[in-house]
Amino acid sequence: MNNLKSSIVLIFLTFSLLNSSRGFSQQCDANCLHEMQVQQENSRIFWEDFYRDLDVRIERRNQQIGNDNANRLQNWWGSIAVNVQTGKWFWVSNLQHASDAVHSVLQGCTNNECIPVATFKNTCVAVASNANGGLFWADDIKQNNAGRKAIQQCQANDTADKSCTSPKENTTCSGYNYSKWQGKTSNFNRGGLIGMMSPKLMGIPDLQPPEVIYDPAMVDFTSQPAALKLMASGATALQPLWMAISLSPRSDMGMKVGVTKAIAEANAKKECGASDCQILLSFQGDSCTAMGSGKSTAGQSFIYMELGATEQEAKKNTLKKCKDTNSVSCEIHVAQCHDLTP
Repeated sequence: MNNLKSSIVLIFLTFSLLNSSRGFSQQCDANCLHEMQVQQENSRIFWEDFYRDLDVRIERRNQQIGNDNANRLQNWWGSIAVNVQTGKWFWVSNLQHASDAVHSVLQGCTNNECIPVATFKNTCVAVASNANGGLFWADDIKQNNAGRKAIQQCQANDTADKSCTSPKENTTCSGYNYSKWQGKTSNFNRGGLIGMMSPKLMGIPDLQPPEVIYDPAMVDFTSQPAALKLMASGATALQPLWMAISLSPRSDMGMKVGVTKAIAEANAKKECGASDCQILLSFQGDSCTAMGSGKSTAGQSFIYMELGATEQEAKKNTLKKCKDTNSVSCEIHVAQCHDLTP
């Protein structure tokens, strides 16, 4: 701005000197002198107004650039929730906090029938559906790619299913690149081609990285056929989901959730994949599990799994189960807690 002002001042002084030199070479009466004084005063007022307006414009532009940089540095959160009774889904985007996004999206539901399925920032999430009413989710920073990935998720569920679709309106995005801020005040309008090719050279901050947090229980639940969801007796948003763990002697394993015990067990066997997969454990609601092993006196290995209100309690119950069957070398391999209450 200082360089611009200096150039303007130089032009003004040159113009004034030219006028002054002409005044010395010509006869000028009182009226002429008065007219020159008026012109000089008008010129002074003009440039004062010009500088004032210029300062305002520069300040406004700098503020726009500053706001634009702040928007680029901000994480912009969105959230998607599904009504477990109707299958309808709701979304919000471009909120500054994840908690605000979740709270806001739940306002689109009534009777506490909605559960968040994904909370995300600086990217796009798409849902594909099939003729059976299943919903399948995927994400990508590019809107079209998110939709294609969602269709792939749907088709992977059943390779013979040709009904999978994900129209453009089934994709929602949250972040600077998908917001009202990217436009006339964008930093990419500064610096011409150099600024577009190398934003860092123009002092333009990088965008924040994308992130999507899925609720695995809801991802499984929404992928199930609508008919099975509706057939689940008394299934509401407030009813805990079921979890089932399936295991084969070859150590293939499946662990899935469902709105009913039968659906959870069917999903677990499907994930296990082997023909000899058996259900090791099924339970409903919040609980912790522990898996351990032991050997019989003949040296045959066995797998044990029990529940508990805490990880320590689940481990204790699993070790007790192992010892009660007269196994030796009982040990715990893994323990974790599961949140299955909407």
